Amino acid sequence: MFSEDRSFLNPRSQRGAALITALFLITILTILGMLVLNTSIVEIKMAANQKVSSQVFYTAEAGLERGLKALVADMESDGTAGGPWANLSFPSSAGSVTAAYVNGSTAFDVNVRSMDMYLDGNSASQVRKLTFTNGGTTLGASTYELYMYSPHSMDVYLMSYASGPNGVAALEYHLDAEDNSPYNNAIFSGTGLNGQVNGNVNVSGSVYSQGYMEFGGTAAITNNYTDGGIDAALQAMIPAFTDLDAKIRVKGADLTLQGTSHIGTSNADGAVSDIQVDGNFTSSAPYYADNVGSEVPNLAMPGILDGLEAEFPGVSSDPAYSGIGDVTDRAMAIYKDLIRGVNGFAAAATYASTVPAGNITSKGVVLDNAWLAGCEPAKLDCDNDPGGDGSDDPGELEIATCTPDFTCVDSLGNGVSYDSGTNVVTFIGMVYVDEEFEIDKTVTYVSKGAFVDDGFGNPVAPANQDEQAAVVIAAEEVEFQGQFVPDSGGYLKGGSDTNSVGFISGAEIHIEGSPGDLVTGMFYSAGEFEVEKQMQIAGTLIAGEFEFTNVPDVYQVPAMKNYLPNYMPGTNSILTFKSREWRRVY
Repeated sequence: MFSEDRSFLNPRSQRGAALITALFLITILTILGMLVLNTSIVEIKMAANQKVSSQVFYTAEAGLERGLKALVADMESDGTAGGPWANLSFPSSAGSVTAAYVNGSTAFDVNVRSMDMYLDGNSASQVRKLTFTNGGTTLGASTYELYMYSPHSMDVYLMSYASGPNGVAALEYHLDAEDNSPYNNAIFSGTGLNGQVNGNVNVSGSVYSQGYMEFGGTAAITNNYTDGGIDAALQAMIPAFTDLDAKIRVKGADLTLQGTSHIGTSNADGAVSDIQVDGNFTSSAPYYADNVGSEVPNLAMPGILDGLEAEFPGVSSDPAYSGIGDVTDRAMAIYKDLIRGVNGFAAAATYASTVPAGNITSKGVVLDNAWLAGCEPAKLDCDNDPGGDGSDDPGELEIATCTPDFTCVDSLGNGVSYDSGTNVVTFIGMVYVDEEFEIDKTVTYVSKGAFVDDGFGNPVAPANQDEQAAVVIAAEEVEFQGQFVPDSGGYLKGGSDTNSVGFISGAEIHIEGSPGDLVTGMFYSAGEFEVEKQMQIAGTLIAGEFEFTNVPDVYQVPAMKNYLPNYMPGTNSILTFKSREWRRVY
């Protein structure tokens, strides 16, 4: 008989197999445990590193925000030369901050910083380090440093570099600002253009309107003088600009293009920079713009007191004037006293601390009922007052075909004079007329800043007198009925080629000439601005309301903001951000 093998049922053999299985499982568990432990250690290290990295990042971010606050304060209030960002000065509102060039020292390593900060050729020579007198720059175990580079006054790069025990971080802001001064426009309107702008009207440059604008016919807004069809003689008078960086902005209203009217062209430098309308933008005509949007800066129409308040803060609320309820009448009273140097404007009196250096007692002439010798009504109002007794229109200045030579100046030589032989009118300093200022014929002009008193009654020409503009103030109307251009030199070209004059009207400005007449200047009306005929005007027109008839052309002069006369409404810069870009460099 065969025997049966039952060894596999032996308990001893089963115990051996179980031992092997147990050892195998223990080995696997050990390996898994080591992996888990190792992963935990790595995660702990990563968490620690992340904490260090976060700490140094937040330190850099804190520094960046501190620097940004200082730069914003600088932008809002630094009116010094080169401000806000191209100079080394910071206003007190920015905090206790100073700036100094690093001069390429080892304190600033060009190999590890953003290359955007070296737009001047990868050199650190123009980079500045910001230092804060109050408050430290250390957070926890990390410390930040702030550096800035400004390619020009409206453009700045801010770098915050933080370092800690186990890491570094660098963050950067790029800020680009723009000056929204009313004089950085061809036209600035407080309420809009009255009715439809039709025909061949051309505006070369920026337009800002707080009211409805409608362009029809062949009306156009262009971005350069060539597309705008500027007269060669007028173009030769003004600085050359191939790109006006024109911005069309309509606040709180609609913009409509009809007919064959257009904004911008398809030519080189023909597209305007921006079309910004926060109402409805409707166009059945072509338009060419780099950007079209609805974010329009809120810019107030300059008040007639603004220029005076900019020079003499609080003057309009002074007891000498605060009782004059009408704002325009109050401004005119202040202008008259300022020009005469009385009622707080004489040296060592109420407003002396804000008057430029020099014992200034007069800045020009005031033409009202108190006529000055040499400028009687028979000379200044020959057309409307043949009798010459001044009874009809006291305080009117009119230059017409009947106007003889006159010299109407103060003891220093400030005021206005006219040569009927050469048809040249000369403005020095300030001229005020109680009624109407009229130019009723083609004339050329010379304009200069005011002479000052040397303390002994002798006139002294201030520095850069030829680069300063005179100003004419009329309580009522300013009117032109002829060509009005500089007698010699360029218009606002700088240096010896600077020749411009500002006009302020308490009620209305009316420009009416013959087709082809040329007019230059800075114009502000507290009321209406009316332009007629096929004229060409180089400058800035500011008013509450506009009316264009018979297709005039207006050309912005971007350099104008640099040559505004003192006391002109709207002289303050209105700086706003054009763009703000943030990034982590490393």
